[in-house]
Amino acid sequence: MMARRLLLALLLAALLVGCPKTDQSLLLVGGKTVDARLIDTEPLKVLPRGALLISKLDAQALFRTAFGGQLGKLVANLLPLGPESNFNAARDIKTIHAAMYAMQGADFCALLSGNFDVNTIRQAAQVRARTPSGVPLVQSRYGEYDIFTVANIGFVVLTPHSILSGNEIGIRRALDRLRSGSLSHSLAPWMHELFEQPEGDFAVAGDVSSQSVVVAAADQIPFLRGL
Repeated sequence: MMARRLLLALLLAALLVGCPKTDQSLLLVGGKTVDARLIDTEPLKVLPRGALLISKLDAQALFRTAFGGQLGKLVANLLPLGPESNFNAARDIKTIHAAMYAMQGADFCALLSGNFDVNTIRQAAQVRARTPSGVPLVQSRYGEYDIFTVANIGFVVLTPHSILSGNEIGIRRALDRLRSGSLSHSLAPWMHELFEQPEGDFAVAGDVSSQSVVVAAADQIPFLRGL
C-alpha cells in the first residue's frame, strides 16, 4: 500500500505541473527512415535525457489490483480519449514508461505501449472530438508530427503500438530526439538493470546529482550528497 501511494504521488506530481505521414512500419529518425519496431521494443530510447525520476509500470498487472481505478484516472489525463476513439486503457495499454524533468519547470514525458486503433484515434482527434472531461482536443503541428492537447497535456501517436504523452515541453524534447538525434539509451546501467527485473508491477529510479540546487544544498544537508 505504501509503495502504491508513492507511485501515485510520483505520477500525479508530474501531471500537476501527431502522427507521421509515412508507412506505419517506418519512422523518421534524425532524417533517416527506420523500422518503427525500434520504438515499440525500446521505449526508453524515446524519453529525453536528463530525467530526475523514471518509472516503468506493468499496466496490465496494475489494472488487476486495487490500484487499477486510480491508474485509469491517471491514464485519462495522459491520453484524454473517449469511447469514440475505440480506446480502453485497461484493454489497450500494456506498459508505461514515464519520466520527470526540470527543463523549464516540472516537466514530464511518458511512452505508453500497447495496441492502439491509430486511424480511429486520429480521426476522432482531428475533428476535435470532445474528451471525457468535456474539453475539446486541440491539434497543433511540431515538425512532421501532430500533437493533440488538452490544456498543457498532450499526446502524439508514434506507431500503432506506441503513444507519446506528457506536457508540451516534455513531448517536444522527445520529438526532438526523433527529428534530429539517434535512438540511443541515455540511462545509467543500474537503471536498466532495475527495469529489467521481472519481480514487481512497477519500478522507479532517480538521479538528481546533476541538479545545481541539490548540489548546493548538500553543503548544508550532507545526506543529499550523491543522491
